[in-house]
Amino acid sequence: MTDPTSAEPEPVSKIEAAATADTTETTETTETTERGTVRVRRAPKLGSFLIAGLGFGVILALIATFAFPSTPAFATSQIFGFLLLIGAVVGVALGAVVALIVGRVLEGRSREVSAERASTPPPSES
Repeated sequence: MTDPTSAEPEPVSKIEAAATADTTETTETTETTERGTVRVRRAPKLGSFLIAGLGFGVILALIATFAFPSTPAFATSQIFGFLLLIGAVVGVALGAVVALIVGRVLEGRSREVSAERASTPPPSES
């Protein structure tokens, strides 16, 4: 809301506030731009594949624990723990391999686009 007694209206947005800010200090900046082509491609998130592989290994260990008859020499929890260690390592490794394969497939779908890089030097202190 604007105050009727003030001489200047109140800015509506941050953009207007920046535009109506005090502009008595002027600095010259030299902006340089470079044009070139860049390759854009999608990449899989490795962490998601590793966690999925870990989950697969845990489920596989759980199924393998109860799929075979138990032995009197080891408790079921000991068998599950041992298979869990092996299944987790194998599952994470398989997840990493699948992520690499998906990354290679998506690399073939990459494309080149034109890009412009603009750089402005930092203001010099006087």
